[in-house]
Amino acid sequence: MSYIGVAIVLLITITSSAMGQVVPRQTGECQAHLKQAREMEIADDPAAEQQYRLAIEVEQGYPEASIEFSRFLYQRLRFREAASTLEGIVLRVPLQSRDGYRATLIDLQRAATISDRLQLTGPPQLSDLLELGGLIGIYSKDRFRSARSIAELAVGYYPSSAEAQLLLASTLSGSDERALKGQVLRRAVKLDGTNPKAHFELGWYYLYDFRNLPEALSEFDRALEVSNGQCVEAWQGKGWTLVYLGRKDDGIRAFQTYLDSGKGTEQTRSEVQRVIRDLMRNGGR
Repeated sequence: MSYIGVAIVLLITITSSAMGQVVPRQTGECQAHLKQAREMEIADDPAAEQQYRLAIEVEQGYPEASIEFSRFLYQRLRFREAASTLEGIVLRVPLQSRDGYRATLIDLQRAATISDRLQLTGPPQLSDLLELGGLIGIYSKDRFRSARSIAELAVGYYPSSAEAQLLLASTLSGSDERALKGQVLRRAVKLDGTNPKAHFELGWYYLYDFRNLPEALSEFDRALEVSNGQCVEAWQGKGWTLVYLGRKDDGIRAFQTYLDSGKGTEQTRSEVQRVIRDLMRNGGR
């Protein structure tokens, strides 16, 4: 299934249930337009937009069509229109879901404001480029290519910024770009050796892209050192590196330190807990 197809399935799943609360689906004419819009979108048919608009005209109650159309717009970097669509329906979604939609709305409004500023004459602010690049990475359909144009602009205007280099590195995802990604990350570390994120990202690069375990361990340790232990994600990377080096007991301790920090998403923490259980079941070394 295409990226859009997966996004649509996930969107329907999420928006049709809010914290366990089942919400009504649209029926009749609205559903017919939605079905056609989804099929057209998957096929990259530009007429999908008109079908979404027709669905919105006849939707009642739960704003399924409006939510999907907002997603359709922001994935195409039409942030202002997406925000306007979403703003009009926040109060129509179940109460348990509103905070999530409001957070998305704030992101879209912020992206729209920054995009407008970038149209002005004069050099763009680095902070704007970094923030917009991050938002595009979250919301764009073609997030790597779309964010790369912003990242290249940031590097062009601010070549001595480690953060600009890190933004560029985050857009390099293809197997044919691994060497370039390594060069960019090493440049970021050279530009700012006290930036824990630069060491952290270089550590992951060495671990998964380059399979250089000693260098990966060194970079994770450096991230922890320059952040005074505050870059807690580095404990997770260090844990994996130690496990791959055969030092399972040390890896478990690193993973546990990560969990003790209380940071990280629920999904990531659950995965780390599962890994610890598996390692302890199989015996440490």
